[in-house]
Parts: sequence; structure tokens; C-alpha cells
Amino acid sequence: VTQYGTVEREGVRVIRSAAEWANAWRDLNTRADLPTVPAPPAVDFARQTVVVVAMGQRPSGGYTVRVDEAWQENGRGYLAVTRSSPGPN
Repeated sequence: VTQYGTVEREGVRVIRSAAEWANAWRDLNTRADLPTVPAPPAVDFARQTVVVVAMGQRPSGGYTVRVDEAWQENGRGYLAVTRSSPGPN
């Protein structure tokens, strides 16, 4: 969603309700340069789940996390994720 925010720790967060989504969205979009947090995108939690994959706070820019694939198998959800770090200076 964004490269800024207040998510300090690395992790995966599964969001299953509007209240959880509002809290996660606020955490992902609270920034000193934004006077207000934009409204979160609409999600139909009766049919959809949101998964937040975060690298957490890093010492510099150049870090990325990308969800390459998402799938279900035997009633469980899985993600294939690629993380990258900046090269040496």
C-alpha cells in the first residue's frame, strides 16, 4: 500500500473485519506529511480477506516486499513473497 506508515515490525497480518481493516489502514498510512489518513478501500469481508505483508522499519530506503502469488489449498491461504534489500554502498 505504502512505503511509509507506523508499522515498525516485520510480519503478516490477516484482516477479517472492517474494524481490523480500519486499524491496519491507519497504521499503514499515518505519516507526518499527510494531514489526514485517506479512507480505506471498501472490502466485502463476507467474501474477501485482506493480508498485509510488512517489512517493518528499516534503516534506509531501497527495501521492498512483493506478493508474487496468492492461492488456497485445502481451505488454507498461502502467499509467495519476495523481499529485497538495497545493495552495498
